[in-house]
Amino acid sequence: MAEGYDVATLVQTLKDGFTPGFDVLGGSMGEVISDSTSHWTDEDLTALATYLLAE
Repeated sequence: MAEGYDVATLVQTLKDGFTPGFDVLGGSMGEVISDSTSHWTDEDLTALATYLLAE
């Protein structure tokens, strides 16, 4: 698992761009969040986070 992330934390990061350490994702990832994932449903974000964090 990515350090500092569980499904709920990763979902929140994909919504607002803030990491668990209170950094802000910028650059290309910031664009992905502002233009895309911040508009996804909670169900879609949960599915993505679950997939990304699967071991």
